Amino acid sequence: MNVELPGLRRVREARVLTQKQLMARSGVGFVTISRIENSDPDRPYLVRPTNAHRLARALRVEPDELMSAEGTGVPLAPLHSVQQKATELLMILERDSLEAEQKDNDELRASVFKTALQAWRSLQRQRLRGEDVPPSMEEDYAAFIEPFIERMERMERAERNIRAEQLLRELREPVEA
Repeated sequence: MNVELPGLRRVREARVLTQKQLMARSGVGFVTISRIENSDPDRPYLVRPTNAHRLARALRVEPDELMSAEGTGVPLAPLHSVQQKATELLMILERDSLEAEQKDNDELRASVFKTALQAWRSLQRQRLRGEDVPPSMEEDYAAFIEPFIERMERMERAERNIRAEQLLRELREPVEA
């Protein structure tokens, strides 16, 4: 069921983002964002729930905040420059990760993982220094990194299995004098 987002412009402007910046962060088309914001309140432009979630995630709010013209009472502030940069980097990493999977490129996968891990650790260090880092930002990076860790663990187990097979073969081979 499609939804209306009368609060999109209010939240986007509170976050000090242009429509083009929101498009880049969310992956939702510029025309769609423009139609949502400029639609007649009596005939609102309806969007798929997936786009509503993408917009909310890019703006770091719950979808309910976008579905309410008045807002939910949660204070909105401009996105911190560190948060903006971290979000933009995560989007680039997600794009590169998809490219690595499509091309089955282990070198690119490793590079994406290393960069994401460094960014995640940087966010953790900033939080420990008392800087304002939203927990959701760390969670986004952790969620992005998790499949890489699982993949590496599977590869490690597979390598151990290969090594175990080699050892078993060596043990079964007859001893030569």
